[in-house]
Amino acid sequence: MNAPFALWGSGRGATGTLHPSTRMVCGFLLLLTGVIIPLHMISGCAVMVLITALWCMLSGAPRAVVVKLALVSMLLFLPVLLLTPWAGYGSPVELSAAERFFVAGRIVLRGVGCLFITMSTVTSLSLTDFHRGLAALPLPAVVSALLLQLVNQTTLLLEETWRVITVLRMRSAAGVTALRVLFSFPVVWMGRILFRAERVAAAMTVRRYDASPDAARELVRLIWHDYAALSAVGVVLLTAVLLRMGIVP
Repeated sequence: MNAPFALWGSGRGATGTLHPSTRMVCGFLLLLTGVIIPLHMISGCAVMVLITALWCMLSGAPRAVVVKLALVSMLLFLPVLLLTPWAGYGSPVELSAAERFFVAGRIVLRGVGCLFITMSTVTSLSLTDFHRGLAALPLPAVVSALLLQLVNQTTLLLEETWRVITVLRMRSAAGVTALRVLFSFPVVWMGRILFRAERVAAAMTVRRYDASPDAARELVRLIWHDYAALSAVGVVLLTAVLLRMGIVP
């Protein structure tokens, strides 16, 4: 990947055969599973690890993305694992050190699992697939257009920021020059972003962009792969609900 933000559509896994809307729904349901599944029992932890690993493999996330996610997870959650057990020291209900680390480990496991599930879903969807998936879902046209533009513009902003950083590196901006660049960077960055926004607005006007429900709606034709994936994810979510309710030990 040329930029650290080029995640969309970088996966080449088995989920690529599914309809984009199916991939989005499956990713959302698995994320919901990771949020509600109880991790105070071994079975819940096993299900969390299993669905995270399987979804990453099926999405075909590149090795570089997995490595970067692992590094980000360490930066985000390692302090939680090491510092959280001592944050509640002196509380009325005293816990042993092992119990405090176990509670912190549950927080870390849930956070890392949800992060990997979300990013694996992103790698399985290109921006075109994301647009098709939103158009196929039973969402209001305004909501679909808002989500699409939010993702699209955020990606453009990140790519533009990376281009500016690359230019500064090539020109060896350091020392006093780096300090001047730091203060002038927002002006240059905002100017480029506003110019790009005007170009996008002009292109939409010329092409007579229509945000009406009929214009954005897509007729979905799912095949048996999609129904099988939705059924499997539905079973996983139901298992998590039963574990949460204590029906399944």
